[in-house]
Amino acid sequence: MRKILFLALLSFLMVIVPLNNTVSFAAQSTPTVNQCLGQQNSSKCDDNSKKRSQQDISSIDKPSNLTFFDYIKMIFSFIFVMGLLFLVLYWIKKNGTSFSKNELVKSIGGKSVGSNKSVQLLKIGNSIYVVGVGENVTLLKEIDEEEEKTLITKQFEDKLNNDLKVPKWLEKFTNRDGSVDKKQPQSFQSLFKEQLSSLNERKKSLLSNLGEKGTDKNE
Repeated sequence: MRKILFLALLSFLMVIVPLNNTVSFAAQSTPTVNQCLGQQNSSKCDDNSKKRSQQDISSIDKPSNLTFFDYIKMIFSFIFVMGLLFLVLYWIKKNGTSFSKNELVKSIGGKSVGSNKSVQLLKIGNSIYVVGVGENVTLLKEIDEEEEKTLITKQFEDKLNNDLKVPKWLEKFTNRDGSVDKKQPQSFQSLFKEQLSSLNERKKSLLSNLGEKGTDKNE
């Protein structure tokens, strides 16, 4: 959203702020340095310098010739540029998922758990894996439940769509029914935390089982 506001402000400044009017003058023959050093052409050099100074002052004092119609054209140009920008964003929103459709491996989420250590969700084909990334890459878990995989994939697609959200006034022109989906599914962050908690519980159970086996051997 910040990128959209920055582009809008930049487009506004490019359209509204007029460029300074420059006054072009015909090229005049000026004497060379050697000619100015001579006594005969000294008066000519003085006259040329006075003329140039007067022309510079007149060009600075000359007001801009912008009319009310020019400002109207600027406003309509700004509206046209913003409309094109939102249409491009809408097209990316509708077709953005197809850009990465042919990718075999996708990173659909991750969270840092320490210095140079993170837990990543990778989608390979139709399978989703929880991978620990540190000094080595370790497979922590494979998500087998179809319902859970569908929910994770949907959360990932919703996040992509929210990053390229189109204003409501433009959605009325793009959506045929003009309806807005008001359903707010479970956030990806909470789902990822559930996966981490389940991994911790599984790790604790494995450690407890190993401890029980160790005590049995000692007995």
